[in-house]
Amino acid sequence: MASVVIRALVLAAALMIGGCGQAADPGTTTQETTVRTDPEPVTKRFPAFGDFTTARWLSGRIGDGDLGPSDVWMQGLVTLTPEVAKKARAQYTWTPADPQPEVKPQLTGSIPATGTWLLSEKYGEAAIPAGYSGDIYLREGTDLVLFDVTSS
Repeated sequence: MASVVIRALVLAAALMIGGCGQAADPGTTTQETTVRTDPEPVTKRFPAFGDFTTARWLSGRIGDGDLGPSDVWMQGLVTLTPEVAKKARAQYTWTPADPQPEVKPQLTGSIPATGTWLLSEKYGEAAIPAGYSGDIYLREGTDLVLFDVTSS
């Protein structure tokens, strides 16, 4: 009798595991389509930006989250104060980004038509928080930065 119960439990467990369905494509990305302007999540993750004047950003999940925590992506535009921007330009070497970054369509209306994106790997290393990877760009001739990061 005990062996029948054990077999039934093993069979039930096998059916539950096998019946979980197919895993979602791990490359699935959810995208927040509403541009956010609340500064706190940006300030919390990027203290190097200081007291910036404006922020417009998007975020989303990478993966479906069914098999544990998902990575998160963030992309946004921040207008630094003139003082913070001047300090970033003076302390780091910036060169034209090659290739130029791909900015989410919801954010492109906030970018000046002139100028190119500049990149400083050292500034990125200093400004991107632990647990994230990506790049931070400075728009030539402006105080506008673009951050494009994912949690890792």
